[in-house]
Amino acid sequence: MSTLDHTATDKRDVYARVTAQIINAIEQGALTLNFKRATDALLLAATFVVDWTQDTDALGSNPEFRRAGYGLHAAFSSGFERHPAERRLAELERAA
Repeated sequence: MSTLDHTATDKRDVYARVTAQIINAIEQGALTLNFKRATDALLLAATFVVDWTQDTDALGSNPEFRRAGYGLHAAFSSGFERHPAERRLAELERAA
């Protein structure tokens, strides 16, 4: 379990927090991306219009945050995770 502060307001703090979370996920075996794919995922996540400084509860109810998550899964997950993410992402796009 990460002990990261969820109240960061500076963009550099947010990127540092997200980077630390990705590193933690890799170390725990929950994420199997090499460094290049992990940095590509970070760059892709940064392109979504999401206020990454919001607390976790607010992010969970944000449709742009869900779109970002599905977009990352669609781009970087294996087939059995990618296909449902692609479908959900398409549903969000149609609903927008």
